[in-house]
Amino acid sequence: MDRERLTAELRASQEELRLSRLRIVEASYLERRRVARDLHDGMQVRLFVLAVAAQDLAEAYPPAGPGATALRVGIDSAATELRTIVQSIMPALLIERGLSAAIEDLVDQLPVAVSLDAELAVGAVPPVLESAAYFIVAEGLSHALKHAGAGYLAVRIRHRNELLVVEVTDDGVGGASLSAGSGLRGLADRAEVLGGTLRVISPVGHGSRLVAELPCGS
Repeated sequence: MDRERLTAELRASQEELRLSRLRIVEASYLERRRVARDLHDGMQVRLFVLAVAAQDLAEAYPPAGPGATALRVGIDSAATELRTIVQSIMPALLIERGLSAAIEDLVDQLPVAVSLDAELAVGAVPPVLESAAYFIVAEGLSHALKHAGAGYLAVRIRHRNELLVVEVTDDGVGGASLSAGSGLRGLADRAEVLGGTLRVISPVGHGSRLVAELPCGS
């Protein structure tokens, strides 16, 4: 009886820990989303208004033209840097149109061919899981380009049997592992916090396949 009681207490403690970690992840997601929204809807709009004002000044007062033009270029540069920051915090497309649209935009910017199979309806899975899946794909693609020498990449996302399954495959040099200190360990931690798993299948010389399974309910 004592053993059964201790086992039940251990299971309850593990479940409480899992739920606590999940609440932390959800709170972090909401904060990242808020910051991204504030930057996108606030600072970017203000920079756009300033850029238009600089252009109007150049047209209305020709002697100020060179200085106003230089100011406009500086503002445009700052706006570009801000967009990059917002993208790294929480892509606007991920918030507005969901995971499939955000991943499509991501792969369109890569310098190599990417096969994308990600037919996922907006709202099919919770936003916090969409965010986790997006950053798993982003880091997986980045790892393949930086470390694997990949010339071809494939991304596949499926929602089945109460799981969101994310796969990133490349034709690179292989030999990747979760213990290699390459950033993949962080992706595994991200999946595990959400109650999921991440595996890396990467035989030397035969490319790599990253598979994340995140529980999300039906």
